[in-house]
Amino acid sequence: MRMAKVRSGQVFHGSWPKAVLGITLALPSLAVAQAASAEFYNPHLGAPPAPVPGPGEPTHWREGLERSFALPWHQLFNGTAPHAFSVRLGLDAPLKANGFSALGVQSQGEVPSSPTFQLGLRYMPLEGWFVRANLLRYVEPSEQRPWNPDFTYAFGFEDWRPYTFSLVYSNDGGNRFNPDRSRNERVTRFEEGTWALGYKFPLTPWARGWLPMGETDKIGCGTSIRYTHRYADEKLGAGQPGKKSVGFGCRYVVRERWFAALDLSGYPVRRQQQPWDPDFTYSFGYADWRSGGLVVQYANYSGNRFPWRDRAPGTGRFRDGSISIAITWNIDL
Repeated sequence: MRMAKVRSGQVFHGSWPKAVLGITLALPSLAVAQAASAEFYNPHLGAPPAPVPGPGEPTHWREGLERSFALPWHQLFNGTAPHAFSVRLGLDAPLKANGFSALGVQSQGEVPSSPTFQLGLRYMPLEGWFVRANLLRYVEPSEQRPWNPDFTYAFGFEDWRPYTFSLVYSNDGGNRFNPDRSRNERVTRFEEGTWALGYKFPLTPWARGWLPMGETDKIGCGTSIRYTHRYADEKLGAGQPGKKSVGFGCRYVVRERWFAALDLSGYPVRRQQQPWDPDFTYSFGYADWRSGGLVVQYANYSGNRFPWRDRAPGTGRFRDGSISIAITWNIDL
């Protein structure tokens, strides 16, 4: 999972933030009107691709809203709760050789420049409700910067089906198992995590008609609104209040295993975007969703910029991405 990297960064400039916000909020209703994804369908998060709604599944945002955030407490007492647990082992290796993560302030900044071994744990006691953690071990410990975490974590509600809503808290800042107080490190800074309210939906038949899709191919999209209570600013320092962003992304799955994903975002307050916050992120690769299946992907969460915008030195290039290999085992408790 680069589990922790549901990177939220991203901005369009000038009057674009308001336009992006309006388009982001309008797209779900547009998709529903014409029809007959926090965090989207990322293989590193253990979420399956968005299927065509089956019998009994939501086919409209109102149905999805009724399904979302349900708390079937009775399942805990009658033995029907899923109690789904998964373990993931992975290796994430940056492409650039001798790279060094220099962009960051205190516990927030650029993605790690050292290869990392990762252990991901995810538990779902009730359908949609989950808690997860990702533990990282750096191959080159000297390259771990204050904002590169020992562990990341997230919790909330997320249904991978289209027409459903999600609410997820995630924290991938400079969390430490043994914080060095002389360096102002902490186990975690909860207030620097990000809350994301999202909505998933399939493309309309009209939009799908423009894509070279086979009968078994799938594409799912999503929008999100994100809020970080305290964030680090390159010029103003740590502890700045109220970073807000909006996002839109899609994931295309070919022949059930091969995929490509693109996520765009914007900031209503342009100055809140930092050099390490990307305008867009992207990934592609192979993912076998079965227990014990292999996931191999290239992903780029660095400070990517649109062609008309300047990127910070040492970030936002193809070689600033990484290749990861992982295997996930699902265990029913």
